[in-house]
Amino acid sequence: MGIVEVVVNGRNYPVAPVEPELHEHPTPAHLYAITPSVAQAWLGYNWRNRNQREGGKRDYSADMAENNFAINGTTITFSRPLGKGEDADVPAGKPVLMDGQHRLEACVRSKTPFVTYVAYGIDPGVRPTIDTGIKRSFSDVLQMRGEGNSVVLASVVRKVHAWRNGDQHLTMKKVTATNMQMAEFFQEHPEIRRSAQIAARAHSEFQLTTGQSLRQSVVGLAHWLFTQADETMAPEFFARLGDGAEMPLSHPIMALRRRLVKDQTVKKQVYTRREIVFVPDWTQLCYYIRTWNAHLGWELSTEQERETFKARVLLGPMDSKRMPTIKTLKQVGSDKQDALDDAESDEMEKGA
Repeated sequence: MGIVEVVVNGRNYPVAPVEPELHEHPTPAHLYAITPSVAQAWLGYNWRNRNQREGGKRDYSADMAENNFAINGTTITFSRPLGKGEDADVPAGKPVLMDGQHRLEACVRSKTPFVTYVAYGIDPGVRPTIDTGIKRSFSDVLQMRGEGNSVVLASVVRKVHAWRNGDQHLTMKKVTATNMQMAEFFQEHPEIRRSAQIAARAHSEFQLTTGQSLRQSVVGLAHWLFTQADETMAPEFFARLGDGAEMPLSHPIMALRRRLVKDQTVKKQVYTRREIVFVPDWTQLCYYIRTWNAHLGWELSTEQERETFKARVLLGPMDSKRMPTIKTLKQVGSDKQDALDDAESDEMEKGA
């Protein structure tokens, strides 16, 4: 019987044998296509492995289902056949699956074959050395691709991805994504790079003028959102958020700056313990949206409306269960005109 092949991502690969090869010493790694049936059979050799991580299986399954599981040189690893009495749980003459359980489980779950290298004949005593490295984060992926300020950029990309996929409370738990999925999302939205740059600049200027910091991932998300709403107004908003230059103290942006500084105030407690007040990302984004809307309507507002807004921002969180609507300059003007028309109509009714 000839070698069975399967097509994965447009190329033919030999299907791995259902029974792992038996070797007493390490062999060169073989490149195989692992089908769900082979994966299921190989999991039968999964003796004495670590507890499985649901997140790992979920991420691998997502990449496999989307044909994003690339050949990266890592192997599915089997030990040499164990001798009689060497391990009470392992039948004599059988190998042990030493590395790859999450990938095999993901293959079964996604019902999608994947291609990887397979190594046989490894000494079972080296298992403690497997998977002890540091996992690469999405910021590491961006850095290796030559992106500047990769940590901030990665955090902004994740926030925008969460928002776009329905997690507008920014829990970062409702929406998950693998590094490959995040890289694809960033490729589809390269404008996020500019939002991260603006966030970093605003943070630097805010720190210079106040001695406090900005949460750059939230600023980056706000910049991305506001640019979608009105790209002509966004640059001025974030420039003044950073430096506060030439802004009257009563302006909404100045009220926002004071609010952000106040939220970082260190409170001293008994026995000189210190507790930093933490404000959720969701709450801070509400600050930005309310300030953005007020900023757009600044020239149209009365003094009383300005004072009311300033007090509301300085009081802290509002609309705890509902995100404010992000408005455009045209919408703000229309809202103001509607309010004036309503007021005029009320006056006419009173006069009548």
